Amino acid sequence: MSTVATRQAPPEVAPAPAVPGGRRRWTRLILPTYTWLMIAYFCLPIAVMIVFGFNDTKGRLNLRWQGFTLTWYRDLFSIPALSTALRNSLVIAVIATVVATDAELKVLLTADQEARMARRGAEVGSLTSQTGRFPASTRPHRCQMEVF
Repeated sequence: MSTVATRQAPPEVAPAPAVPGGRRRWTRLILPTYTWLMIAYFCLPIAVMIVFGFNDTKGRLNLRWQGFTLTWYRDLFSIPALSTALRNSLVIAVIATVVATDAELKVLLTADQEARMARRGAEVGSLTSQTGRFPASTRPHRCQMEVF
């Protein structure tokens, strides 16, 4: 008697429900459109300030275009209050950069040390479970256990 092995066909998987093409196209356009509208909304005041920086104003208000001039950019550093504000802004920017970099470096080093200790703890734990005590070669030293 001989037996013939037959192969069974794999069970058929139900096809994914069809998404209407119009809906898929519509949802793909929402996020990029909204993003570009927000970028334009936030950049518009900056563009207006740049354009009106070339306006030749006769008085104190700068509400309508009165002519093109480079006077404001030529006399930019002759205004003492503006120079002081620029210097203060640059000093604050440098201090904030140094403080943020220092804090990020400390967090990075702490996370790296925690990961190393966790890996070493896993290794020590596996050795401890077999022998019941710390092997001499993996016993942590006192200076290695200190954290910042």
